[in-house]
Amino acid sequence: MSPRVFILCFCGLILPVLSPAAEPNVESLGEGRFRLGEIEFHSGTRAIRLPCKVNTKQDVLEYVLVHEQGKVHESLLTTAVSPLQLQIVLKLLNYTQGRGELLDAYLPPGEAPPPREAPGEAVELLVEWDRNPVVSLNPVIRDRTTDAPLERGPWILTGSEVINGKFQAEVEGSIIALYRDPLALFNSPHPRMVDDENWFPIEKALPGAGQPVTLTIRPFPKS
Repeated sequence: MSPRVFILCFCGLILPVLSPAAEPNVESLGEGRFRLGEIEFHSGTRAIRLPCKVNTKQDVLEYVLVHEQGKVHESLLTTAVSPLQLQIVLKLLNYTQGRGELLDAYLPPGEAPPPREAPGEAVELLVEWDRNPVVSLNPVIRDRTTDAPLERGPWILTGSEVINGKFQAEVEGSIIALYRDPLALFNSPHPRMVDDENWFPIEKALPGAGQPVTLTIRPFPKS
């Protein structure tokens, strides 16, 4: 794995998003572990760990995670981690992105969908804080329709968009969407993710607002 990353591939385009002067410093931590900025990742397990904070314990949710300068009023967690740096790590770990049919509902009326691509890689989200054990993130989110925790299931690396040469996940700060978002890096295939008033935090399942947590993104188990 080389730390010299000068170009990234987004949506089939090769963009010179980083110059040598802005070259990302990928630091080896040994035994397959690496760090880029505040992101730690493992080349074997492909697990990615990033520091976050609990943002809200009461409000309706449209995102699991946004950048701290993004749509924080709609998100369960926030992070200071750059979405572009996270995209670099996803590329280094050979995660595949793709939308399948997941975001077709957001096409303008009458517009034909683009050539069909395979859905992106399925991932699992885990969260930990203090000395508590690592737990799945899904059960800390309440499904208003069923009044039950969000069941275990994958999140899909759909990938963001590049508009006028700008990587939109970085521009908007949108990383993991509950209410489907073509500009976020990850979306869920859950059928009720098209309802922007359906998802709420489960207050007792989370530490207090502003408290630090660690989010892990890893490949969704195949069995």
